[in-house]
Amino acid sequence: MKVLVYGTGYVGLVTGVCLANYGHKVVCLDIDKEKIYKLGNGKMPFYEPGLEEMLQKNRENGRLDFTNRLHSLDSFQVVFIAVGTPQKENGEANLRYVEEVAQEIGSMLRKEIVIIIKSTVPVGTSKKVHDIIDKAKNISVFEEDVKVHIVSNPEFLREGCAVYDFEHPDKIVIGSKKGPDGEFAREMMRNLYSSIKLRDDLYIEVKNETAELIKYACNAFLASKVAFINEMAQLCNETGADVQNIAKAMGADGRISSKFLNPGPGYGGSCFPKDVLALDYISKLNGLDLPIISSINRSNKKHIETTVARIIKIVAIGGMKVAVLGLSFKPETDDVRESPAIEIINQLLRKGVTVNATCPKGIPGAKVVLNNMEEYYQKSLNFFDDVYRAIYEADAIVLVTEWKEYRALDFDEVKRIMNGNIIFDLRNVYAKNSFVRKHFKYFGMGT
Repeated sequence: MKVLVYGTGYVGLVTGVCLANYGHKVVCLDIDKEKIYKLGNGKMPFYEPGLEEMLQKNRENGRLDFTNRLHSLDSFQVVFIAVGTPQKENGEANLRYVEEVAQEIGSMLRKEIVIIIKSTVPVGTSKKVHDIIDKAKNISVFEEDVKVHIVSNPEFLREGCAVYDFEHPDKIVIGSKKGPDGEFAREMMRNLYSSIKLRDDLYIEVKNETAELIKYACNAFLASKVAFINEMAQLCNETGADVQNIAKAMGADGRISSKFLNPGPGYGGSCFPKDVLALDYISKLNGLDLPIISSINRSNKKHIETTVARIIKIVAIGGMKVAVLGLSFKPETDDVRESPAIEIINQLLRKGVTVNATCPKGIPGAKVVLNNMEEYYQKSLNFFDDVYRAIYEADAIVLVTEWKEYRALDFDEVKRIMNGNIIFDLRNVYAKNSFVRKHFKYFGMGT
């Protein structure tokens, strides 16, 4: 099939590259000329394991192209809208870019194609996009009456595992009009995804409004599991219980499962905080007060504050040096948006602590985020590619993100080169390491 993807951010680029890898002819469009130039030369705008190699391969075999302008949709059978929906201050998703794309699509629409909304959008967006396109095509230079087909197809890609998730999805959700009016779109989507092996009951066809809400419901529920186990970790810190054994017992219950029951410094990234807030906004917009939904982000924020306060209580002495390991919000990504590491670093610097920060992929993004700090703080912040250089002469280590590189550190060497012996293990990576427990002042999360 011939596919057009609007947007080369995380969702759009992964979708376009992976579809091309399945044999579809894909064009990715973005108004950012510099980004399109780099992509055309096989260079990725962000880090995602395996994606750059897949992009280059499909560029070379002619199945993937990039452009920043388009004058016709005639050659395409499906069009993805995968542009950003940034969050407004009140939590509402900003649909400006989605609406601008819809307007452009409508102005060029003169044959029956399927428009697929891949962006995370609130309930009712499909209807809004349909109306924008329908109005734009009616006032265009083309007089033919072309039927508009809108599909809601939310993404469920995990940063760091996106290629695998696309090729091995646990579900595919297709939202369309009910009954015969949606059959053209549903049949087109079945053909588009026919190469992906999936049980029939996990290919879920629903109406648009249901599909739009499914994405928010999934992320909010997962965020609630993270928030819950983090609260349990706090309780374990005070009572002497072990949160890892609690999580193990909970995870053994088939009604709960063990996924997302790993305590940490708090969730971050571009999805959980934004989607939970958006879902809370949607509920209030519909006259509902949903206390569980509205409490999830508050719990996460409070947990990050509690974690920072626990660290500061022990290490926030002027002149101390702390090595912060991991800046991205999770391993295998360079995304530092809403990363707890950023807040931890900010608070340590404000207390007069010198921070040595290291991360396999997150340093460039962290430098951008932290660039707005006062000059005094900037002088106390150092970045190192090598983890042992970051640890050298440090009084304490704070492990924030559990990159593989940090799981098997040479602790004989660490002990030798550190000035102090404090380790804050915010991911419980070293909880069962007897050497660490014996030779360092070890502080885990609920252990």
